Amino acid sequence: PRSTPKPSSAASDVYKRQLERGLTDDAIGQLREALRHDPDHADARYNLGNALKLVGAVDEALEHYLIVAKRQPRNALARNNAAICLLQKEDWEPAIEHLTAAVAARGIEDGTPASPASQSPVSDRLGG
Repeated sequence: PRSTPKPSSAASDVYKRQLERGLTDDAIGQLREALRHDPDHADARYNLGNALKLVGAVDEALEHYLIVAKRQPRNALARNNAAICLLQKEDWEPAIEHLTAAVAARGIEDGTPASPASQSPVSDRLGG
């Protein structure tokens, strides 16, 4: 019997292309299958969150983003997308926490600390 290959970054690219072509249900099925083989595969889990969010399954998408964020606290994209889901649910405080963590993680990723302007209230930066 032929075994299903474990997810890889190449497989993750296939899922992304499926999403881009509008094959969301196919991508969701393949990503779920990939996670059955390797529940710790962060790319597959993150991409499943993206696909679920596209079809309006915000609660389930949020679960996947939060798992990635818990396992990879400096994953700015997972934290950002978790925040977007939380904002859609009008769960303001956790959304702000994840957005703040995403900004901090982004600074860590590119090696630049947050600027003083990014730490000031939004109204100050908008001239309000």
